[in-house]
Parts: sequence; structure tokens; C-alpha cells
Amino acid sequence: MNREVPQPIREAFASKATLPAPAVCRLLSINDKTLLRHVRAGNIRYVLKGLGAARPRREFTMSDVLEFLENQGRRECPSTGPRTRRSTSSTFSGEVYDFMVLREQLKSEKPSG
Repeated sequence: MNREVPQPIREAFASKATLPAPAVCRLLSINDKTLLRHVRAGNIRYVLKGLGAARPRREFTMSDVLEFLENQGRRECPSTGPRTRRSTSSTFSGEVYDFMVLREQLKSEKPSG
């Protein structure tokens, strides 16, 4: 994590070692359910406060939040080469007909009869 700590994160953790889940949600601009899904998926670490097992109280350190942001960052995969048309061998050996020309030839012929 060589990046500088963003100002909102620095201010949020200015006088606190940990932040509760609602504050982290506001800081990351995500829903509380989304944060909980990230916690359950193991995408973000947390500190368990208290001894409750039924409703665990999770708090997050600045390093937890910064690590989460670093891991969530994505970079587009550069193209392996310029797009080109597919070239395949063709088994077509027939002639190409201009149907409009054939139609005009048939029209111009004298009707037999």
C-alpha cells in the first residue's frame, strides 16, 4: 500500500482506532448489507468487539479499510492485439451471379410465341 491515505479516511480515523460498520458504510458509500456480504466473503477484515455471539459487533481499522480498497481496485486487461477480421479458408467454388443483370437480360429477350 504505497498510496497516500485519502482525506476522508484520514479524517474519519483521526481520533479513533476503529470505526463501526455504519460509519464504514458511509465512508465507502456502500449499503450495510453489501458490507456484510464483503465481510462474509472475506473481502474485508474486521475486529470483533464485545463477547456477543448472536449479534457480533464488528469494527474496522484504517488498515482494514485501506486493504479492502486496494484489493477491490480493478484494472482493465489490455488487448492482446488489434482486432482483425477472422480469416478462414472457404470451400465455396461456385460463381457469383448478379441477379439484377440476369433479370434485365430475361426481360429484354423477345418472347417466343
